[in-house]
Amino acid sequence: RKMEMWTTEPGVQFYSSNGHSGFAGNGGAIYLAGRMTVCDTVFEGNSAENGGAIYGGGSYKTISASDSSFVGNTATGNGSAIYLTGTSSYADSYELKLQNVSFSENTAAGNGAVYLSATRANVLNSVFTKNTSAIGGAFYFADTKADLDTVSFAENTSTDGGALAVYDEVTVGVSVKTSD
Repeated sequence: RKMEMWTTEPGVQFYSSNGHSGFAGNGGAIYLAGRMTVCDTVFEGNSAENGGAIYGGGSYKTISASDSSFVGNTATGNGSAIYLTGTSSYADSYELKLQNVSFSENTAAGNGAVYLSATRANVLNSVFTKNTSAIGGAFYFADTKADLDTVSFAENTSTDGGALAVYDEVTVGVSVKTSD
C-alpha cells in the first residue's frame, strides 16, 4: 500500500483521520514506511494504538516536520502524536527532525506525546503544552540521542517525567529569555 501526496499549497491538514471504527492499529493519520517531510500541517483528533498521528517503525525512517501542530491526538499505547522506533544496530538510520512545531493536549495511555526508541532527534523552537501520558508527558526517549534547542514545556503530566522521560543519552540545549 502506497500513498503519495504532493501539493504546492500550504496547509495540509489531517483531522480525525482514523481507521475502521474510528481507530487505527498504528498511525492514526499516517503509517510511515520510509521518509516523510511535513510543513504547515495540522494533525488533530487522530487516534491509534501507537502513533496517534504518525507511526514509523521498521527500517530506515525519517520524519521531518516544520511549522506544524499536533493537537488532541490519542494513543492507547505509546506516542499520542508521534511514534518512531528503530533497532539499536541501526539507530543512525532513524531520525526525527522538528522545527517550529507545537504539541498540545495529546494523550497516551502508554508513554510520551512523542515516543522515540533507537533513533536520533533534533528539535528546535518547539512547544509542548498539556500533553499527558503514563511516563514522559511530552517526550519518552529510549536508546535515543537527542538535541533539544529552545524547546518549551508547560503543563505536561505523567506519573514519571512530566516533560521528559530519558532512558539513554540526551543533549539538551537551553535558551534563556529575559523580559523587561
